[in-house]
Amino acid sequence: MDILIYIIVAILLLYVFFMILPIVLPIILFIVLALFFYILYMKHKIQKNMEKFEDDMDSYDQEDFQDYRRYDNQRRTSDTDDIIDVEYTETEEKDDNGAW
Repeated sequence: MDILIYIIVAILLLYVFFMILPIVLPIILFIVLALFFYILYMKHKIQKNMEKFEDDMDSYDQEDFQDYRRYDNQRRTSDTDDIIDVEYTETEEKDDNGAW
């Protein structure tokens, strides 16, 4: 008798599942397609932002390189005579007791 009840319950569950499936399946498919297109959109948007960021970084790198070249040229052309050697300009003074 128990086996007959289990078989009837299994058949009823399968019947309910197959009756609900035409209603639930399109909803599940719609959700999956919406997520798929949202992921594609976000991938495209992130890729576009990354390309813009790389272009900005390339332009900044070029500006930094030009600034460095300008600084390097100024450094090479400047006189090196204006460098002050600190060791030779310091003087030792005696304190009141005559100690150095």
